[in-house]
Amino acid sequence: MRRQEKNSSQSVDRQGYAGVCICMKQKIRLTAGTEPAREAQVQTRFRLQGKAAPMKIMEFINAHREDEDYCECLIHPDGEVDEPLPSHIGRLIEIAGEDSATLNGQMEKSMEPLFWMVEYTGCMSVWQTRVVAPARPTKIQEDVLEMLHDAAFLAPKYLYEKPDAAYVYSVEKARIAIAEKKKQKAEQAAVRDNDSAGFPIQKD
Repeated sequence: MRRQEKNSSQSVDRQGYAGVCICMKQKIRLTAGTEPAREAQVQTRFRLQGKAAPMKIMEFINAHREDEDYCECLIHPDGEVDEPLPSHIGRLIEIAGEDSATLNGQMEKSMEPLFWMVEYTGCMSVWQTRVVAPARPTKIQEDVLEMLHDAAFLAPKYLYEKPDAAYVYSVEKARIAIAEKKKQKAEQAAVRDNDSAGFPIQKD
């Protein structure tokens, strides 16, 4: 597989990829593409297919082998593939299982949301000419990417990017902070439940 590898914290526009990741007003979103016709095709396909659901790589290839426009996808750490519905970042947020405000609260303002979300979820974000992978992709992810390349879903020379060490550290901190907040909420809920039942909570 021929690819141009790059460790980067910056999103790069490439041949037909027009999305620019933006983090503002506590929401993660993608700006509209600069190709109206292509954008309309993608949105129509999204409306028809509805919510994304992971599938095996051969199911994905067979489902899109006859597509006239190039195909985008996300590759999960276990090798399953799904559509980036409603967008790459939108689907990554769903996979993360947290709301966008929580994720934005943990992400440094200078960081690119796509790179951060790819590292947080462990998913690969794939376009025809560009792949953003986590810092340590799984072997099965690399194998699936090779299969997409062999099936001509990727350009002969595509850009392969990974988040740098700052993103890895930020995501590790975020996971710890989010887990701690969940633990605190669970403890507070337990206290409220005991109070409402009239039983004092036992502490060790």
